Amino acid sequence: MTDEHPINSKNWWHAYGELNTAVKEMTVDELAGLYSSGTPGVDFVVIDVRRADLSEIIPGAINLPSQSLPATLPSLVHSLSNIKKFIFHCNSCQGRGPRSAGWFADALNKHLDHIGAHNDTKERVYFLKGGINAWKDKFGTGELTARGKAWDGKTLSTIQLYTPSYQISTTMNLSFTVGLLIGQSSVILLLILIIKYFIFSDVDVAIEKKRKKKLKRGEGLDENVYKYKTKYESVEWINSLLSGYYGVYREYLDSNGVEIIEKLLNRRSIPLLDRIEVNNFEIGYKYPQLSNARITEKGECLIDFDYNDQLLVETSSKFIINYPRERLASIPIDISIKLIRFNGCVSMSIEGGYMVVSLHSNYNLILKCQSQLGSKAKLQDIPKLEEIIINNIDNLLTTKFKQFKIKLL
Repeated sequence: MTDEHPINSKNWWHAYGELNTAVKEMTVDELAGLYSSGTPGVDFVVIDVRRADLSEIIPGAINLPSQSLPATLPSLVHSLSNIKKFIFHCNSCQGRGPRSAGWFADALNKHLDHIGAHNDTKERVYFLKGGINAWKDKFGTGELTARGKAWDGKTLSTIQLYTPSYQISTTMNLSFTVGLLIGQSSVILLLILIIKYFIFSDVDVAIEKKRKKKLKRGEGLDENVYKYKTKYESVEWINSLLSGYYGVYREYLDSNGVEIIEKLLNRRSIPLLDRIEVNNFEIGYKYPQLSNARITEKGECLIDFDYNDQLLVETSSKFIINYPRERLASIPIDISIKLIRFNGCVSMSIEGGYMVVSLHSNYNLILKCQSQLGSKAKLQDIPKLEEIIINNIDNLLTTKFKQFKIKLL
């Protein structure tokens, strides 16, 4: 029975009743005169009542599809009642444009009568003669290269809009591998552990200087290992097999990442720290890149990796002061850590019933840390915090996260 309702028929507008207010037309020249003497949105407003998937629009206009316009009129007339003139249009203004102008005029009449204001609706509400087609004939169509740019306030040609494509590609051009997938998961866990523990660690400046020297590309490699490499092999076949899984993996973390990280961070309570809240988590949109697979004389498989994206975790918490009594005071703290780039080399080998994945010490890790301490007198981007983070990352990567063992049997 729902499909038989008048609003679902071809002449759906009959469901809203007959128009009570006659609306005058305005030519494109008259509208252009308003642009020369006034300001859109202040002195007048142009309302495009075509569907929301339109491809171009008159400069300064707003899009309110005629199908949904009647339902929005109570709020619309209250919001826009101070505007001097309203100009409605569709493609050619043979139907939707004049009809929508009439609906708005009826609603404006009722509003003005209700508040006891002077009723001058006939001099304020118009439809554009010939619609946007007449406007384009007069002033032309804007260049496609101007899409996405703000209107300059002068040019009267129509503005090209981006029309989204809803066709999803079934192929994924960028690649990744299982080793990198594990590596990315490790990076996420690494950032979580940093936020949890870095405030309790001491800063070792000597380690920091040593770490920066290691970050120079190529240093720290064992030349005796690399000189026995075979020719470089492609790993694209692995990337192709795992491309589908990565999409599911990323979609899952986009939906559940904040909740998962927050649970991990608050699994163990810390006396000096209040509950940690994750305000934002972004896993990025790019893919890890794997290249240069080769076998050494020792039977290890070496693979270079490069993850160049922006993985972000933003958290907030409070430092709790428990002396001379519990929760005497608290200091808010906000920390965001962004991973910008992580590259290096991993080796894989079989030892007993395990596959061992190891991270070589010549990795290059680029992080950006932002912090804010306090509520009123705020300290921002404290250098010491970033120094502590770098040292803790180095310790974690060279100890806990240096080697993974995956049981095969």
